[in-house]
Amino acid sequence: MERQADVLGTRILVSGGYAADGLRNLMVTLNEGKEDIDILAWLSTHPETGERVRYLEELIVNNGYNRYAYEGVVSHAKIQSKAKALLVEKKKDFSEI
Repeated sequence: MERQADVLGTRILVSGGYAADGLRNLMVTLNEGKEDIDILAWLSTHPETGERVRYLEELIVNNGYNRYAYEGVVSHAKIQSKAKALLVEKKKDFSEI
């Protein structure tokens, strides 16, 4: 199920206009930061992190997904800006009570 979630998550990133390797890059970072003690993948509920990097890389390359998309970043920045404005407004309303 974790592999399916990784694949679906990557496809959602792509369909939203985000760079396809966002989840893959997160797995690379997690893999670099792991401790020397490694739990056998078959004992874990998640695939081994290096394996996740490999199959996500394969998914991205085999499907020709865009690794450098910025469209989603612009949309995300707009949403963040709106959220910040709403928070400021609500804080102002709250302080007047």
